[in-house]
This record gives sequence, structure tokens and C-alpha cells, in this order.
Amino acid sequence: MENTWKEFYQVALDRFFSGTYKGPYEEEKIRAFEKALPDRLPWEVEG
Repeated sequence: MENTWKEFYQVALDRFFSGTYKGPYEEEKIRAFEKALPDRLPWEVEG
């Protein structure tokens, strides 16, 4: 998690303020986030 904050501070924040966050960079961050999500929610049970 520390690396995430480090990247935010060193890369993402500058991109956000310079207007270059949106586009390929943002799309890659969304893909990485979605890939990290579990296939099944922990609170779901088979019924």
C-alpha cells in the first residue's frame, strides 16, 4: 500500500494537476484496480 501512495505523490498528483491523468494512465489504473478485485464477493454465499 505504501507504494501506491508513493506513486500517487510522485506521479499521479502531477498528472492530475497538469491534465494528463485522464486517458491511458487512468485506464491502466482502473484495469489494475479491477484485476485486484476478487471474482466473488466475500459476503456472497451459495444459496
